[in-house]
Amino acid sequence: MSNPKISDIESIIRDLSDAAPKGSAPSARRAIADVLARHDRRAGQASAAVVDIDPDRLRELALLMTESLGARIGGDGYSPIPGTDPSPSKRRIPPLDRDMTVSQAFTHIAAACVVHMLVNEAAVFSGRDPEGVHQMRVAVRRLRALVPVFGAALEESAQDYLRSELGWVRHELGAARDWDVFLSETIDPMIGRIPSDQGLRSLRTAAVAARQSAYDNAHDALTSKRYTYLTLTLYRWIHDGGWFLGGGSSAERALSRPVRKMATRVLSRRAKKTLKLGKNIRSLDEPDLHQLRISAKKLRYASEFCRSLFRRKQADRYKIVLVELQDLLGTINDVAIGSRLVVELQDKTGPDLNQAEFGRVKGLIDGWLGARAEAAMAGLAPCWTRFAKTKPFWT
Repeated sequence: MSNPKISDIESIIRDLSDAAPKGSAPSARRAIADVLARHDRRAGQASAAVVDIDPDRLRELALLMTESLGARIGGDGYSPIPGTDPSPSKRRIPPLDRDMTVSQAFTHIAAACVVHMLVNEAAVFSGRDPEGVHQMRVAVRRLRALVPVFGAALEESAQDYLRSELGWVRHELGAARDWDVFLSETIDPMIGRIPSDQGLRSLRTAAVAARQSAYDNAHDALTSKRYTYLTLTLYRWIHDGGWFLGGGSSAERALSRPVRKMATRVLSRRAKKTLKLGKNIRSLDEPDLHQLRISAKKLRYASEFCRSLFRRKQADRYKIVLVELQDLLGTINDVAIGSRLVVELQDKTGPDLNQAEFGRVKGLIDGWLGARAEAAMAGLAPCWTRFAKTKPFWT
């Protein structure tokens, strides 16, 4: 995969970002047309040679980012245009038509995931609502989960690239999400119960500072050229199919097969693995539960991608019990993360929280987290039984 020269793309999009927000939509479009014409005259026929993106696709990208998504490239990377709505945006996975081919279905869902990711950037930069980071991570996880579901139709190099780069984005947003959850589901509820505890309040001050540092790191990632190149690559592949298998009739057959047949195979394989991992649910230790959580999450994403291809009532019934299972496993995982974050705060607290006082507060938090874990574990076995007995909607 060759790198497009980001600097060649920056110049056009920077000018577009200045032109588009001014005046009415028609005047903005006229301004954009003037910018593109000016760059055409300046570059002549050289643009196609120095930028590994078709010029028409580059224009589509610039228009989408400027007019629709309110984003631009400038300086060291990619950032929202000032004034972009910072409200978090939830997006449902779009339904598939039963007559769609494998390639059509993948592109349909992938495009929605990319838009979901991009429209939440402003909310991440704003930092006012934790839902912004959460929704952007949901979009990234969905897109990354889509890759193995359709892996038989994708180039191996494209799969490797998407796994690596989307995994990096997820990781860069992960710490911010962890601190958001720790504050909203542990520290703040505890202070609500015992508002006079100054030790808890001191720990909260340290946690808020740690969260801000995590958000700063997330902002650095989203303004990096690495992230810029990822967004450009995603948009390019959505339009030219560069992630699909190429070179021969066998590849064409794989891409043109009905998506429903592929969905049945993938869902059966995912469900079989999840059922195997949870077979002895009562005796699983923390690492085993972690593996089960990951498997259940992959099954949930695959089922959400494909559920519109099958009977709705059966799919809804399956989703309800699978979501319940994933929520319980997620709570157990949140407790483990919370315990780790408390330890991380030990060296970040102020002088009013000495070692003895920190130990007292940590004991309170450990008790709170332990109660949450115990409640989740009590509900896990009955939930697993319901899940194991629920008929798969794709059979």
